[in-house]
Amino acid sequence: MVMLASGRALFFGLGAFGCTPRQIPTAPPVVEPPTVTALAPSAAASAPPPVEPQSAPSVPPAEPRDLDLPEGFVRPKEPGVTPCGEFRIENAGDAEQLTGFVRVLGADGAPRYEAHGIDYPHPVPKGLTPEEVRAYFGERPEEPTHTNFSAKLCGDLTGDGRRRPGATRMVRRCALLLALEVVSLASPPRLLVSWAMGDGGTELRPVRYREGPAWQLLGEVSFDPPFKTNRGDPALSHSGIPFIPVVFWFTQGRYVLASLSFPDAYASHRNALRSDYEQGGFDVGDLDLIVWLDSLGAGDWKDERSRIIDREMMPALDRRSREALRKLKTELGTLEAPVRPKAQASVWRDVHAP
Repeated sequence: MVMLASGRALFFGLGAFGCTPRQIPTAPPVVEPPTVTALAPSAAASAPPPVEPQSAPSVPPAEPRDLDLPEGFVRPKEPGVTPCGEFRIENAGDAEQLTGFVRVLGADGAPRYEAHGIDYPHPVPKGLTPEEVRAYFGERPEEPTHTNFSAKLCGDLTGDGRRRPGATRMVRRCALLLALEVVSLASPPRLLVSWAMGDGGTELRPVRYREGPAWQLLGEVSFDPPFKTNRGDPALSHSGIPFIPVVFWFTQGRYVLASLSFPDAYASHRNALRSDYEQGGFDVGDLDLIVWLDSLGAGDWKDERSRIIDREMMPALDRRSREALRKLKTELGTLEAPVRPKAQASVWRDVHAP
C-alpha cells in the first residue's frame, strides 16, 4: 500500500498466490523488499533494460472522492492511472499474471519512480523423497513465489508538501504475508515506515486523533493475549486471535507505533464491534475478548468489565489484565515509548532527477 504524505505518499501492495496442497512446518520465507527499477541505463549486470521515456498515458477525469478517506486522498485505480497532486500514479502490469508494478509519473508524463515486486525461491527442506516434495509443495516446487506490487492510497500525509509513496507487499502460498510501506516521493525518496505483519494486520488509513501537520495512521493487528491454558485460561486457535487497533505516529521523519497513547481508537473500535454484535455479526466469545483488550487500550476496563457477556471468562480476563496491558504497550507502543515496526528498509529511489 502506498500512501502519499505531504508532498504525497503512497501505500503499495505486493502479492503472490499459489497455495500448495499441503505444508509441513518450516521457517516462514523471508519477504524481501520489492525491487526498484531505475529508468536509466544501469551498470548492474542483472538490471533490466532501461525504460525509455514515453508519452503520458491518458488520464481520465478524477472520480468522486472516496467518502471513507479524508479530503485530498485518493485510491489509485487498479489497473490505471490516477492523478494525485503533481504526480500521476499508475498501477501497471498484469495482476492476474503476478506482474503488477507501480510507476509514478511527473506532471510532464515522464516516469519519476518505478517499483516492482520480486520473485524468491520457496525453500524445500532437505531429506524429503521426491514423492514427499510433490505432496508438500506441488509438481513444481522449484518455481519461485511471485509477488504483485500496487499503489493503494495517495494523499498529503505528513503536511510538508511532498508526495510520499508507500508500499504494501503481499506474498501468498497458503497464507498471506503482508507488508505495508510509506515512502516520501522527495528527491531522493525516503522510507517513512515499513511494517511487516504477515497475515496478522490490515491496511492503514489516515486519521486525526491529535492535531498537527501530519496524519496518524490507523489499522488493525492481531494480538495474542497472554493466556496460559494450563492455568485455566481460554485456548485460542490461530483464527480466533483477536484483531485490535494499531496507531502510527509521525515523529523525527518516520512513523512509529504509539497505539496506547490513542485511547479513542480503542473506544471507537469497541463501540463499533458492539453494534455489529447486536446485528448478529459476532460470536460472544470473540466480542468479549476484543472488548477486554479495547477497554485496556482505552483505559476504562474497570468501568467496562461489567458488560462482559460470558461471565465464565471473567476470572481469566481479570487475572491477565495487568500482563495484557504490559504486552500491549510493549508491542504496540506509546508516545513515551514508541516502537519501531519490523522490516524497515528503503525500497524507493529516483528514476531521474526532477
